[in-house]
Amino acid sequence: MQCDKENVPSYLHWNDREILEEHNFLNHQRFFRIKTKGNPVEFPNTLTAISCKWSHLIQKRHIVFTEEDRAIGDDYNFAFVKEIRNYSRDEIFNDEHRYKGTHRLTCVLVHKPELCNYAHCEILIRHRIYQGSLDGEPTYEECITHDGWNKAIIKKMKNDFFKQLRSDFKADMLKLISRRSWTDNKVFNKYHRLRFCLQEI
Repeated sequence: MQCDKENVPSYLHWNDREILEEHNFLNHQRFFRIKTKGNPVEFPNTLTAISCKWSHLIQKRHIVFTEEDRAIGDDYNFAFVKEIRNYSRDEIFNDEHRYKGTHRLTCVLVHKPELCNYAHCEILIRHRIYQGSLDGEPTYEECITHDGWNKAIIKKMKNDFFKQLRSDFKADMLKLISRRSWTDNKVFNKYHRLRFCLQEI
């Protein structure tokens, strides 16, 4: 299938082009989250996958653009890939339970093109449980997709610990993807790209 929206720039048409891998996300690149009247668009009460646009594949003037005849937002926030990639939250669940241990949440970066938006990507939750050293192998691990949310233990478990874990992750993402659009300029990004490169040497 092909994009049939004539008002969508042709470079955003997927046209069955390659789906890029996680290593293709470079640390200095950005994830854009569209917002309207100051609030993020499409940030569900039940957090599943976080929908974003990838700076590598979209021009700034088209960030709030949509396949409809109007923009779906009036502005955007963003985060650098490195900030999302380095995110981690550890919480200890001490109850006598099959999922007792240290619960670690991190992010998985996925390029997930849509017919009229090749720049579309998702931030998924990776959930690991450790009953020993965090340097060892997890006793449980899953990468939670949008379609798999209702089957994920972080969603199924009714214990207050899991409810809080979900709430904390959502709050972390809201804080993390909060850089203002006006800071998304060449001078600012050149500085951060240099800083990221120096940190990796």
